[in-house]
Amino acid sequence: MQESHFTENDRRIIIESSVKLERVIADVKELKDNFASRVSALENQKVDKDTYDKFCKETTLLTEDHEKRLRRNERYLYLAIGGFTVLQIFIDIYFKK
Repeated sequence: MQESHFTENDRRIIIESSVKLERVIADVKELKDNFASRVSALENQKVDKDTYDKFCKETTLLTEDHEKRLRRNERYLYLAIGGFTVLQIFIDIYFKK
């Protein structure tokens, strides 16, 4: 028979290590399952190329329309400022006489 050189403390450490290793294995398995379900959910929600192209086109059209309206409003603003300036000059000249 072979003599065992392990002490009681050694046996306790081996058992604790074994239990901790089992917990780590279970945690890794849970992470793996969770990761797989998350990837599956993302695959179901992904946007295809046609939808992305359509979205980009609509966004570009909206942006261009927005820019056109801003430029038109700026033009009207400058016309209004010019009109008020002419009106102010006219009032100053008319009331100073």
